[in-house]
Amino acid sequence: MANFISCDWGSTNLRIRLVQGDTGKVVAEERSDEGIVQTHARWKEQKMEENKRIPFYFSILQKYISKIEKDKGLSLSNEKVIISGMASSTLGMMEIPYKECPFSLEGSGLPMKKILSSREVYLISGVRTKDDIMRGEETLLAGCADQLKTDGFVICPGTHSKHIVVKGGECISFRTYMTGEFFCLLAFNSSLATCIVENKKMAPQEIQKYFLQGVEDSRKGQLLQLSFSVRTSVLLKQRKPEQNFYYLSGLLIGTELLTLPGLDSLFIIGSPSLLEPYQQALTFLFPSLPVTFVDEQEAIIKGQINIYHAHSVTQLR
Repeated sequence: MANFISCDWGSTNLRIRLVQGDTGKVVAEERSDEGIVQTHARWKEQKMEENKRIPFYFSILQKYISKIEKDKGLSLSNEKVIISGMASSTLGMMEIPYKECPFSLEGSGLPMKKILSSREVYLISGVRTKDDIMRGEETLLAGCADQLKTDGFVICPGTHSKHIVVKGGECISFRTYMTGEFFCLLAFNSSLATCIVENKKMAPQEIQKYFLQGVEDSRKGQLLQLSFSVRTSVLLKQRKPEQNFYYLSGLLIGTELLTLPGLDSLFIIGSPSLLEPYQQALTFLFPSLPVTFVDEQEAIIKGQINIYHAHSVTQLR
């Protein structure tokens, strides 16, 4: 594949990258908080006809593509655009039905649709089981197909963390944990909010201390009661709000990880900011468990390339 534009469009964030198709190297990147939820709200406010929906959404992407063109002195009007994430949901550019589990990680069975006649813009859909859904993580898995040829267990941490079972090169099942969303709700939109303050200048050893204290307390299996202790710890001068930020993070991540079945190994695909706390929590809870960590940017780009190549031109058009 020649150079292409990789778009990862989540609920709250948008990432656009100009990528060398043969190497996967990122040439330029733009990031924004214009996620699908915000874009959908703006679309509804405009009260446009449904046939204007895709052009409206693509105008958001074009704004950031134009920034890359200006910064790099390039014309990108002929480059393919491959979009994964929430853009194929009911809130997105066009709803595309989910692929039923199981699906092959090599990508040919994943729905992919050309959505603009004026240029090559392709939209990747998500995957469902009888009682769960995901959009975006299927692309991460496709990007790690070479490393997941044997049976394994995968975690994709995030707002809605996914625990995925892989067998024989296929995703056969998965479950969703609202770890990231619960943290945001409690830390910023609950009665605990005044007792939680992020302080990135805290010493790393202090951050780790209170994070691991939360992980340790998660073993008690009393999430609802321990969550309220975030408030009482400040009122009773047992912890400071800055310490509670990392304590609550450890409590929630620990609660999620304690649901893991007995494993011989584990594979985690995520951003560096999430890989570090998950690594600390896993080392603390399961010190002998072998864990492989993969950066999600590399997985997304490789997954989009693999899914594109797995489809014939006839299928895509």
